Order: sequence, then C-alpha cells, then structure tokens
Amino acid sequence: MLNFKMGHLGLALAISLNFANFAQAQDEEPTPLAVAMQEMGNQLKAAGQLLSAKGDLPANLAIPRAIVTEVGKALPLIPLKVQTGPVANSNELLIQYKRLLTELLVSVIDLEEDFATADAEGALATINVIKEIRKKGHDLFK
Repeated sequence: MLNFKMGHLGLALAISLNFANFAQAQDEEPTPLAVAMQEMGNQLKAAGQLLSAKGDLPANLAIPRAIVTEVGKALPLIPLKVQTGPVANSNELLIQYKRLLTELLVSVIDLEEDFATADAEGALATINVIKEIRKKGHDLFK
C-alpha cells in the first residue's frame, strides 16, 4: 500500500513540476526581437483597419513610421534560431534575416509614401507585399 501511495506521490510531484516549468515558460520576458516583431504586427493591423475604414492616410503617417522604427530596432538583433542552430548555418541564416528585414524596410518606406500621397490602393498592395515578406521570415525563423 505504501508503494502505491509513493507512486501517486511521485506522479503528483512530477505533474506539479511540469506545471511549474510551464508557468515559468509562460512568465518569461519576450525577447527584444519578439517585442519589435509584435509591434510591427500591431501597426500593420492598424494600417489595414485604417484602410478598411477609408481613413485619412496622410494624417496617420505615424503608422508606417512606427513600423520603420521597429524594423530599425530588429535589424541589429540576432534571431534565436541563428543563436541556437547549427554553427554551419548561422552565417547564412543571419544574412537571410538581414536581407528580409532590408526588403521589409524598403516596402514599409513604400507604405509610408502610399500614406503620404493618400494612395489607398497602393497602400493595400504594399501591405500585401509586407505580409508576404513577414510570412517568409516566419517560415524561416519560427
């Protein structure tokens, strides 16, 4: 009977440790790169909502400019996949990361121009390009 109870106690202890590890993982601070990427996503969503509402694009230039700022923050950062992946691939992955961010930066500057000139159709097309670039990045680095 004691062995049976000890087995349950061990199982309960193992489960509680797993929950503690899960809770700790949930409480970990996001990386600066994750924060920058999340803010880019938030601003991109705001741009889409503004276009859907047929809002005043020139009055909302802060949206694409905020994305430019976040791309600037992300560029010197190194993705976790590059840091933890095989050393043989790290240089190539880092170069791909920087190329994607540079491509993203150019597209966001295009979006800024679309906003400045009140070109809603151009802004929508540019947002679709930005989404494709982000998808490529997520496919490579998530």
